[in-house]
Parts: sequence; C-alpha cells; structure tokens
Amino acid sequence: MYMNILIVDDEPGLRSGLSKLLALQGYTPLEAATAAEARTVLAVSEVHLLLLDLRLGQDDGLALLKQLKTETLPFP
Repeated sequence: MYMNILIVDDEPGLRSGLSKLLALQGYTPLEAATAAEARTVLAVSEVHLLLLDLRLGQDDGLALLKQLKTETLPFP
C-alpha cells in the first residue's frame, strides 16, 4: 500500500512515534513541525492524508486546514 501521510505537530516525540508506527504499517510518513513546514512539504510532495495538530505552538492548525481547503479543493 503506497500512501504518503503528513504529520504536522510541534512535539518532536509525537511526530517521531507516529512516523515509526506508520512506517511499520507500510505507509510513507512525512513530518512538519510548523504550518510553514507543512506548506513546504505539501508544495513538493504528494500527500494522501494529513494528520494535523490544532495547536502548533504559535501557529493555528485549524486556520491552516481552512486555508489548505480553500486553496486545494475544487468545492467549498
């Protein structure tokens, strides 16, 4: 099963643990600690699933999700 999963979380231990778990299950985990890093990953990689923390330190995960939805989806 080929699937890229982007984990966006400001806690390194959580990102690392989820990445290891997903890799063991055959997925390709991608990681970002901030909204800016997530945007960079999304710009250069095909992402099939996004695991997004709602509180990203100084960033707002929900605001990022809303922006990504309006930028990438063809429907409201």
